[in-house]
Amino acid sequence: MSKIVDRWRGRWPSRATKAVFDRLGYAIVPKWQQANETWGGLTRLPIKTVLDIGALRGEFAEDILAPAFPGATIHCFEPSPDAFPLLAERAAASGGRIIPHHFGLGEEDAELTFFVNVDFQASSSFLEQTDTNIRAFPQLERTEERVAKIKRLDDVAPELALTPDLLVKIDTQGYEAHVIRGGRKTLASAVACIVEVQVSELYEGTSRFSDIYAELSALGFVFCGTFDQVLSRDGDVLFFDGLFIKQGALA
Repeated sequence: MSKIVDRWRGRWPSRATKAVFDRLGYAIVPKWQQANETWGGLTRLPIKTVLDIGALRGEFAEDILAPAFPGATIHCFEPSPDAFPLLAERAAASGGRIIPHHFGLGEEDAELTFFVNVDFQASSSFLEQTDTNIRAFPQLERTEERVAKIKRLDDVAPELALTPDLLVKIDTQGYEAHVIRGGRKTLASAVACIVEVQVSELYEGTSRFSDIYAELSALGFVFCGTFDQVLSRDGDVLFFDGLFIKQGALA
């Protein structure tokens, strides 16, 4: 298979084909050059446990994480009372691979106001959204307040039977640094973290790249690039998914 891949790497679309896609506003990029396809090399590691922090209804766990890491158990954390029932349904149908936890993760054990986005629940957060977010995504304007639980990852980790080859995904709409600070000991044992990073302040008090980078660097992680990034209509980068790998993990 590797010989076939190497041979096809040298075959690029014709200029005419590329020109057609250019006019349509698209670019042709081989899958082997796309971080989303290769997971930045993570699929080479024997990942046995994944923490999906900010799992929403479990779509990412079921459709992306489970196929990419077929031998892994996936612990899904979701505080939203609106989204969790569907996550629980997916978990029940997963044959034990997906384990749901109905609380968020942060720096304390508490009940906090949770802002549920009525029309797009993936944008729900423990932080209030800013006008910048609404201007970029007008469909996010309507929110409703709920009460949701949070716990510290370091407090709950001993109950999860985590394995050394641990992958952590954090997508909590600006709350990422709080998650990291409440789970430093656990994260220090992980081989990689995939973290949503906001460039623009889409939520009040949002975690910035400098915050996340400093926290994870102190735990021995190296910033290794990005997966998806989302732009505004003006072309400004709003947020991206950053890949942090423990130094030496892929050696």
